[in-house]
Amino acid sequence: MSRLFYLLLLIICWLASCHPAVGGSTPKSQRETVTSLLRTLLRSVKVDDFNPNPNVHIALRLARDHNLATEELLLKQLKEASVRKVLNGEDFSSGLVALYTLAVASSCNDPANVMANGKTINLIGILEEKVTQEMKHIEATGFPLSNYYQVSLDVLTLCVMNRHVSPCSVRILTRAVDEEKFTHGSEFSVDTGSVAALALRCVKQAGTIQNTVNVGDALTKVLTQILEHVKDDGLIGNLYSTGEAMQVTQADTLTQTEGRASHHPRHSGF
Repeated sequence: MSRLFYLLLLIICWLASCHPAVGGSTPKSQRETVTSLLRTLLRSVKVDDFNPNPNVHIALRLARDHNLATEELLLKQLKEASVRKVLNGEDFSSGLVALYTLAVASSCNDPANVMANGKTINLIGILEEKVTQEMKHIEATGFPLSNYYQVSLDVLTLCVMNRHVSPCSVRILTRAVDEEKFTHGSEFSVDTGSVAALALRCVKQAGTIQNTVNVGDALTKVLTQILEHVKDDGLIGNLYSTGEAMQVTQADTLTQTEGRASHHPRHSGF
C-alpha cells in the first residue's frame, strides 16, 4: 500500500471516527473532505484484485457513509486472499494477518471462521501462532521476525478481539520500550510507538495481566517519547505518523479525564 493511501486512511479515521464534532454533527467542510477521500479509496478497489488491501476495508467500515457493494466485494476478496495465502504457504507476516483479522471483524464476520472456495481457516488462531513465533525469535535473537510495529499491532489485535495476550508478549513489549527498540534508523519511530501505546493501554485496561505496574510505566514512557516529537506545525513525527499519534494522545487525554471524573463524582443536588 502506498504512503498516500496510508495517509488517506489516517485522515478518514481522524475526521470520520476519532474527531467527532460537538453535538454529533460534522462540519460541511469535513464531510466534503471525507467524501472525497472515500471516493479515492473506493476507486482503489478492483474487481480482480489478487491482493486486496485490508487497510482500505477497515477505513471504509469506519466511515459514516457506505458503499455496501464495494465493501462486500472487498470482504470477499480478503477472505479468498487469506485462505489462498494460508493454504499455498504464501508470505503472510504477523502484522498482515492482524490487519486481515481486523478487516474481517470490522464487517461483523468471525475471523476465527473465514470461509472461501470451500475451505475454512482461523485467522485468530494463525495470528496467535505468528505471535508465538515472533516472541521466540525476539527471545533468541533480540529482534522480531518482522518488526516491532507489526508485533505491537499483533498484540493490539489480540487484545481488542478479547483473546488471550500472554504475559511473555507483554513483557517483551514493555522491555522493548525500556530498551528503546522502537527506532527507524537512529530516530524514535512515532508510528511504532503509537501502535505499541495502543496495545499497552488495551492490555492494561483489560486487567488480565497481574503486573500492570510495568505496563503503566512503559505506557507513560512511550507516550512521553511521542509527545517529545510534536513539531511547531502540529505534526507528530512526520505527516504519516501524525494520525496514529493523535489517536493515542487523544485516547490518553480521555482516559485521564474519565479517571478524574471517577474520583470527583458530580452531585445532582437531590
